[in-house]
Amino acid sequence: MATALDPRARPTDRGIRGYYNPSTTVTLAKHRFVTGATSGGEDIQYPADTATPLAGVTMEDIPPLSRGDVQIEGTAKVAAAGALATLQTQVNGDTDGKAQAATAAAGVDYAVGGQTKQVAGAEDDVIEVELLGLGTLQQGA
Repeated sequence: MATALDPRARPTDRGIRGYYNPSTTVTLAKHRFVTGATSGGEDIQYPADTATPLAGVTMEDIPPLSRGDVQIEGTAKVAAAGALATLQTQVNGDTDGKAQAATAAAGVDYAVGGQTKQVAGAEDDVIEVELLGLGTLQQGA
C-alpha cells in the first residue's frame, strides 16, 4: 500500500487535470471513475454504462457546479463496487463510478479504466488501480 512518502501516492502534475461537475444536484464522490459529460468541454459525470470511455478517477469530492481534481495516469485509489479477489483484474466504473470487473459478451465494447494492484473484500473498499489511459475500450471475446 502506498504511503504519503511513496511516489505512487503523489501523481505528477501532468497526471492530474481539473474538471467541472455540471450537475446541480449530484456530488461526485472521491475515489470514483468519471467520464466526459454530454455537455462537453471539461465537464465530467459518472459513467452511463460499462461502454462509456473513462476520463480518470476523482481525487476529492466534487460538489455540484464545482471544479475538482481528476487523476488520469499512474496508480489511483478507487472505491470498489464489490469484492475483487484477484490481482491484475481489469476494471471499469459502474454507474456510481465504483470499480467493477470489466467483462462483456462477445462483440460488445466495454471500457477499461485500469488493473487492480490490491484486492477488495467488499463494496466501498478503497484499492489501488493502475490506470490504463484515457478512453481505453476493448471488445468481449
